[in-house]
Amino acid sequence: MKIKSYVAQYEESWLRCRVLAFLHTTYYDDVLQAKPTYENPSLELVAMKGDLVVGLLDVEIERVPKEICTFSDHRGAMLWNIAVHPDYRSTGVGIALLRKAIKTLKEMGISYLEAWTRDDDWVCDWYRRQGFEQGVPYLQVFLEADEIKGELKPSYKAIQTYAHYTGNDIEQKKQEHSRAHICSRFVKEWT
Repeated sequence: MKIKSYVAQYEESWLRCRVLAFLHTTYYDDVLQAKPTYENPSLELVAMKGDLVVGLLDVEIERVPKEICTFSDHRGAMLWNIAVHPDYRSTGVGIALLRKAIKTLKEMGISYLEAWTRDDDWVCDWYRRQGFEQGVPYLQVFLEADEIKGELKPSYKAIQTYAHYTGNDIEQKKQEHSRAHICSRFVKEWT
């Protein structure tokens, strides 16, 4: 396996890796048809096995503090995508990508990495094992027609919507909805 900088010729393999990696997670419906691009400087890495992307990591880097991240008054970087093809999980691919990213970010003078994820226990455990600290969560709620009260505007009726809930009773509110995920910020700082 080799870690390389992402280039456009990897896009189809990148997309397939991400879809397969997310398939059996709470992000199963977060399907992309094109790789995201970033407004700020970015670090985009892939782990390659021959011509196959088996892992990916995308980080967007702040030019000024709190431009993207929420944690600190120092410049940070947001981890937007990290995924490992299911056939290559538990082989160190994700850890290798993360280490390469952190080494590069340190060299750039960045002081921390921030990531947000839903409540897949195995994913949250992975972040903790990599030295990330978990922050205050919020609730991400997908509301169906029968859970939505009222109308948006005359002649518009909400059939499905997506909302964030930030109250103190997140666990209780989660039980009130057919599809809700507790989302947590994870931060890894270094000196």
